[in-house]
Amino acid sequence: MKLALSGLALAITLQGCTNPPYQVLSNSYGRYKVVWSGGRVRQIECSSPQVPGGSVVVYVKRATGRFEITVRSSDRKIWAEEVLTPEESRSRSAGIVFRQESHYEGFERIEVLELSFEGSGVLIYKEVSADDRTTGRSRQEFYGPFAIQLQPPG
Repeated sequence: MKLALSGLALAITLQGCTNPPYQVLSNSYGRYKVVWSGGRVRQIECSSPQVPGGSVVVYVKRATGRFEITVRSSDRKIWAEEVLTPEESRSRSAGIVFRQESHYEGFERIEVLELSFEGSGVLIYKEVSADDRTTGRSRQEFYGPFAIQLQPPG
């Protein structure tokens, strides 16, 4: 078990006896459980009085050329579902806004995937990927509900 203080969030990472590793975080907005796989977010559970119904669960699935994200309420009702492949993009949502954008900053290609609540604009999930064309380096940033920055365990 690893204990770390990051900003105003308390993070506990459980590894070894759990598969896959997950973190439990809490801050002034709520309590989070973040499940990781291969250094990327796989699932986020957030309990907060500021979330409609009291909690939200974000599922992220990746496969070669395919990205899926599903947002569910505490009663398992689907609030949003996004499926992105090179051939198509499918979307359905109720009260959730999905935004995808890519652009260049110098030699870096930046791609942003973001979901937020329609009425309040509160962030649910955000993933930022940056790939440098000259060095081949890439980096990723992950944000959970209420814009809490998530760091892979390790």
